[in-house]
Amino acid sequence: MRNGNTILPTTQLDIALERLELLLEPGSQELFEKLQTQKDIHLPYLSQELRKPPGKLKRQLDKLKATGLVYSSKRYPKSYSLNHLRCLKIRLQVEAVVEAL
Repeated sequence: MRNGNTILPTTQLDIALERLELLLEPGSQELFEKLQTQKDIHLPYLSQELRKPPGKLKRQLDKLKATGLVYSSKRYPKSYSLNHLRCLKIRLQVEAVVEAL
C-alpha cells in the first residue's frame, strides 16, 4: 500500500488491518455510540446499560484502549471515555486513503 512516496511495512499494515477489524465489530460500534453521548462512564453502569457481562465489556474496552480510541482518566480510573481526537485523526486518514484509491 502506498502512502505518498513510501510503502508501508507489512507489520504496520497488519496492525492497521487488526485495528480496522476491531472498529468494525458490532460490539465496538455499540460501545462507541454509548461513549460518544456520555463522558467518563463507569464499567458497572455501562454493563447495565448494554446488558452485557462486565468481564466481556472490560476485555473489549481494553482492546480499544490499546488502540488509543478509548481511555480512562487518572481521576476516574474505573471509567471510560471516547478519545474524540484520535477518532477524528483516523477518520481523516481513512478519507485520504479512500480518495487516493
